[in-house]
Amino acid sequence: VIPTPTVSISITGTNPICAGGSSIITFTATPNTTITYKVGTGTNQTILIGNSGSATLNTGSLLTNTAYTLVNVGYTNSPSCLINNASFVTVNVTAAPTSVAGTAVIACNNAGAINITAGSSATNNNGVTWTSNGTGTIANANPLTTATYTPGAGETGVVTLTLTATGSGPCANAVSTKTITLVDAVRITTQPAPTQTVCSSFPVSFTVAATGTGPLSYQWYLKGTALGNGGTISGVTSATLNISQAATTDAGTYTVIVTGASPCSPLTSANAVLTVNQSISIGGQPTSQTVCEGISSVTFSVTAVGSISGYVWRRNGIPVSGGNYSGTSTATLTITGITL
Repeated sequence: VIPTPTVSISITGTNPICAGGSSIITFTATPNTTITYKVGTGTNQTILIGNSGSATLNTGSLLTNTAYTLVNVGYTNSPSCLINNASFVTVNVTAAPTSVAGTAVIACNNAGAINITAGSSATNNNGVTWTSNGTGTIANANPLTTATYTPGAGETGVVTLTLTATGSGPCANAVSTKTITLVDAVRITTQPAPTQTVCSSFPVSFTVAATGTGPLSYQWYLKGTALGNGGTISGVTSATLNISQAATTDAGTYTVIVTGASPCSPLTSANAVLTVNQSISIGGQPTSQTVCEGISSVTFSVTAVGSISGYVWRRNGIPVSGGNYSGTSTATLTITGITL
């Protein structure tokens, strides 16, 4: 008499597993039997039990919860004494997290808080975290769509941003990276001289010094109008503007706009005011006069044009003032009470 065969099924590997992982199913039965089982709703399969009384099955890669169900067990050799058994075990599968850091970012390093989440996504996670290898700071590091990066002082170049999605249960974290390229903003380190005064036809120049990711370009303006090279003006697109012979029409407020690499904004300098004094020319000279002693008064007059700030009358090379002199700082000098 052959005893009735027995059978049991168990999971001896990891359970639950992460999607794409595998586990081990162990069949325990009377030695020298054949077990019939099925996976999920699939067709019947068999596994042989030798003298040890057990056999194992590697599930292979699983993506969803999968049941392993016994159908029957019987001796491999006749008589089989076949016994039905509907016991089953289920390997539970946890969805793996995904992490997509998204689109690389290019920003100016003076832009303040820069949103770094463009194109990012994450699924099947217990939360996300943004980190970086830069000297700046990340705000709102856990929301997927509102995280920002504020560059450190003077920080330029490429910074790596990492989006980590925390896995659930047996699943490892999912990690994705992208870069943010920080462009150095234009900074004016030396402003043009705030005021300059020259005489007409004299040379004059304005110079600016700036730093930033280049190449830097320059455009000088007079009274808000862009200047062009030509005539007495040169260097309108360089750091130094030159006027070889200043004219009164060159007087006014100068500025320069310095432009660096995109996406940084151009920077306008402080105002630089040029005053051009017209050269003085005398159109009417004083005339010599001969008068009698005691005459009540005599006058000398001069007519002049140009940038005139005042007049000084002299007698024998010495400035005159007070006493019987009047108008000593005007175009007309009057002398009263003439004496030898």
